Amino acid sequence: MRLNWLKKVDWQGSLEGDYGEIAELIGIDNFIKLAESFFKLTISFTSVQFERLAKDYIWANQEMTVRQLARETGTSERFVQKIRRMQKRSAGKAL
Repeated sequence: MRLNWLKKVDWQGSLEGDYGEIAELIGIDNFIKLAESFFKLTISFTSVQFERLAKDYIWANQEMTVRQLARETGTSERFVQKIRRMQKRSAGKAL
């Protein structure tokens, strides 16, 4: 579906709720690309996906401190410590 016509209307006053916030945040051109690609699809950003990515980031950045990693990933220091313990256990099993 082509949505370029959205640029020709008062989208700031018409897009409500999350749609308006997303369009303001990423710009109308990127909003149109997103809407065209995922039209009629509900998208939710769950913590599970981000925690999995944070875990990968923590594993790849062992030179950083627990505090640095927690701040960088937006997780708790406890979460970072848990991931590091899991990594050590898995490294011990590989030997």
